[in-house]
Order: sequence, then structure tokens, then C-alpha cells
Amino acid sequence: MSKTLSRKILFMAAIWLSSFMTLSLTSCSDSSSDEPDGPGGNSDTGVISPSWTDDQPIEAAGQELTLTFNATNRWNVINQSTWLTVSPTTGNSGNSSIKVTAEANTTGKERSTTIVIRVTGAAKACTVKFTQEASSDQPVAGVNGWIRSYMESHYLWNEPIPALKINASLSAQNYLKAILDGVDAADHLNREDGHWANGSREYYYSYIESSNGRSRSGDQATGSGVMFMSATLLSGNNVGLIIEMVCPGSPAAQAGLKRSYLVSAIDGTNITTGNYQSMANKLVNGNINITYHQPVFGSEGGVSLGSAKSLQLSSATFDNVSVYMSKVLQLSSGKKVGYLLYDSFDYGYDDQLIQAFAGFKAQGITDLIVDLRYNGGGHVISSLLMGTLIAGNTHKGKVYGRTTYNATRSATTPAGEYKLGIASVPEMPTGYNKITEGLASCVDLNTIYVICTENTASASELVINGLKGLNVTVNLIGTTTNGKNCGMEGISKAFGGITYEFYPITFYIENAKGFKDYSNGFTPDVVCDDEEYYPGDFGTTDDALSALALTWINSGNKPSVAAMRSRASSIRTMPLQLSAKRRIKGAMVLPHE
Repeated sequence: MSKTLSRKILFMAAIWLSSFMTLSLTSCSDSSSDEPDGPGGNSDTGVISPSWTDDQPIEAAGQELTLTFNATNRWNVINQSTWLTVSPTTGNSGNSSIKVTAEANTTGKERSTTIVIRVTGAAKACTVKFTQEASSDQPVAGVNGWIRSYMESHYLWNEPIPALKINASLSAQNYLKAILDGVDAADHLNREDGHWANGSREYYYSYIESSNGRSRSGDQATGSGVMFMSATLLSGNNVGLIIEMVCPGSPAAQAGLKRSYLVSAIDGTNITTGNYQSMANKLVNGNINITYHQPVFGSEGGVSLGSAKSLQLSSATFDNVSVYMSKVLQLSSGKKVGYLLYDSFDYGYDDQLIQAFAGFKAQGITDLIVDLRYNGGGHVISSLLMGTLIAGNTHKGKVYGRTTYNATRSATTPAGEYKLGIASVPEMPTGYNKITEGLASCVDLNTIYVICTENTASASELVINGLKGLNVTVNLIGTTTNGKNCGMEGISKAFGGITYEFYPITFYIENAKGFKDYSNGFTPDVVCDDEEYYPGDFGTTDDALSALALTWINSGNKPSVAAMRSRASSIRTMPLQLSAKRRIKGAMVLPHE
């Protein structure tokens, strides 16, 4: 994504590790004892703010990592390893990234290797050491046979797979990627499996990940609870980290930190252009003392920073809930507006979603804003529940979404239908009772306002498409959505004590009108990039996208973005490369096994 005001999304690494993982920030190692140029890099090597540890661990089952750094000049990578690959191997100055892919370790013992990054004109080379743990007799062939079998029968673009010749000794991740690349070689047949930018695929949606015998809590995260942030240049080389999202119930929320607060120092050290990336990681991890400022928004636009305050920010494990905010706003026109900031379609939090709408109904809302700007998708049944809560009584029994499969499977498997207010769903023969329970809290609106960005994907886009198929007016505000018009049926299986969770793309999902062709995303009715504005609190006129939605509802007329631009802050943001992009979680159905 190339924009004047660039922001890299930060997400707690405890939740969606896997193929888009980036690492904790430390100085780049070299053979000298010279002090690095700030906490994030070393000017002797030309590598600034590297995102790896001095001895980077690699999982025995194989792993794909994304390493980020800032280079002072052109660079190239020297890699002589036989089990680790690097791409790309050359690049230009500025913010850079390389993808490192390690095969499964079947040697029975720990192994290490080193790559060298050489920056033109730098006095020394930067070395990165990788150490891969020993395998516990992982039955690679069995895993890969399982992957191939499921891909041949269920993958949405399965036609070329039987003829593909792939090395069965590859790690599960690399084996899956080889299949995906093989299908892609057939004239980009599986183009819709993944997000594209500037003519190239950024990543596949299909993925597999392993537990390696470790337990993981998919609904929990560990750290401070600061989930998203951006960086802004203040005076001189001083930088502020602007908090954009805080998880409810986390240490940051309990400490009173909110969206828009700016952090200027951590543990008594000012945040600067030389250390802001490593400082951002500290802010995510917690157990620090921070100096922060609460901004003041002018009535006619502009932002000023309040006086400095300090607090101790702890770290803890907390629930990463789905409903981040739910409130009702009274407008001057007399309208009552429900505002919902919804972070993930996770059926484990469907009771929370029903409670939010019960509150909206009890207070008699006339209009609704659903903020999906950070929502990368989730379970289809949770999307169906949201559709039911919005319009279910009026449209009860009507098709919200219909799944279609590859040609082979379609010959024997009927399309799966999801209907508003109906408990029967394809993946749950006994029904999902929360759908019918949701009817009691339905607000029965025929027009809603959805805040969206390129992060709005899959089950989020299903809300848009599903309601549009029923002629519910869905007014979109923000930037073009991700364009994930297909979904996943996950399966899991244990091999040699390692449990694999496999989510390939297996179906399209269309609305009642048969429309599913939104792989380029939905274009908003009001196009506004909130990266151009200092982030105000959600659901207020200090937030650019919320302000546009509220203005539209209050006046009844589509608002002018030009008028909003007069409120834009002079504070500009800087590139911030931190943890991985949040995985687009898909329109997922519950596993059959």
C-alpha cells in the first residue's frame, strides 16, 4: 500500500501468528562492539530498526517469517543455506522487508544458519542468525498427503492439483504454498485466493498452521492491550506514537488510555526518529512507564496536545473481545443513532453482539452505524447473526448468503444457504439457536451506515453483500474494502503430537440476487481515508469517518468530504512497521472434524 500518509497495522502477535509474522525489534548484530545508532539499529551496517532478535528461533515444523528494516542505501542478501530461502534478495533504500522461509527440520537435531545483508556504502555487513529446533519425528509425508487430499476434493480451484508434482518432504506450509503456486501458474486460476496490490499478490488467504504441541488461546492476547497505533513527527527528531485502538478490559484500557492519546516517552527516554519502531513494540508489550498527552480537538478543526502525564502500563493476558464499543447517540435532528465498533466475527462472542443490539432496541434507535474498519472477518454464522439483528424480522427466512463449491463437489453437494432468523445452517445440522434468539433484539432497519477500509474483509463484506441482496440500503463510508468474496471450511488433525489447523478457500458466497463478484472490494459511497486525519475517539465528531456518518444521518444528505478536510490536523504520520498485518480471517464455517 503506497500512500502519502502510510500506516502499518499493529496486531497482537499472540493471536494470528503464522505466515505473516514479524518479530520483536532489537539492534542488528555484527562483529563489532560499537554502540548502535539508537535502540533500533546500527549505522555501521546501514540497517536501521531491524525486526529480529540476535539469534532468531525457527520452529521445527518449518516457518515463514517477514523481517523488516530501514536501509540507508541499496542492499542485497547473501544466503548459502540449503534449508532456508530468502525473497527478495535485493532492494532499495528506505523501509524494506524480506520473507524468510524455513523447511521442516527432519535431521533429528538442532541446526543453525546465517544470512548476510550488505548495504551499499556501509562499513560492515549485517548478519542474521537463525536457529531451528530439532524435529520430534514429525511425519511430514502424512501431513502433506492429508493437505493434498483435501485440496484435491475441496479447494475452490482444484482442477490443476492432481497433475502437480511437488516434493513431499517440504514443510506443511511450503507444501501448501507449492500447491497454491502451482494452481496460480495456470493463468492465475486462483486469483481470488489472496489480496492483490499494484498487480501482484500480497498474500494467499488459504493457510495452515501447527500447534507444535503448544496450547494456544485464539481469543486471548498478552501485552498492554494497545492494538493499533501510528507514528507522527513532532518537533526536531521527536516522535509521538498515537494510540488508535485499545482492547476493552486490557491493562491499557484499565489505565484509562484511549484512541487519540499520544505517547512521547517510555521509561524516561524520548521517542525519536531513531528508536520509534522499537519503542512501539515496548508500548505493545507493556510493563513500562509512559509519558502521554491527551489531545484537544478544536471546534473548527486542528489538534493541540495537552500537558504531559505519566502512568505505569502493565502487561497481562486478556480476552480479545469482538464488541469494542456500543453506544447510543442523540442528534440535534432528534434521531437516535446506535454506534457499534465490531472487531471480529467470532461466534464465541455472539452473546455480546446480541446484548449490544438489545441495548439499541431498548433505547429506540432510528439509525445504526456499524464500524468495521478493522474487522478482517470470521465466522459466517456470526455474520448471519448480525444480519438478523439488523433486519431479521422484516426479512426473516430470506437468503442472506449462499455457498457454491468447485465443479466436482457441486455435482454431489447442494449449495449451503444461510437465511435471516433461521437457526438451520449448513455446518450445524442441529441448528444455531442464537440466530432465532437474535430476532428478539432485532432493530429492523432498512438503511444502515457502515464504516469500512481495506481491512474490512470477508465476513464483514458478507454483511454488506448479504443485506444489499435483500434491498437493505447499506451506505459505505471510508475506503475500498478488501474484496474477499470466498470462504473457508477448516479442518484439523494431529500428526506425531502436532495438531494442524488447515483453512483453504473452499467456497464462494453470494447473496440472494446471486451476486458474488466483489473481489476488487466494495467502493464507498463517501470515499475518505482516515489516515489523513488525526484519530479522534470512535463514534464522535472528532473521528473523521464517524463524523461523516453522523452528518449524513443528521442531515439526511450525503456529506461533503471537502468540508471535512478543513478539519484535518497539521500533524502528519510516519511509516510504522511493527507486527504482522492482521490475518484476513475469512468467511469461515465451523470445522466438520
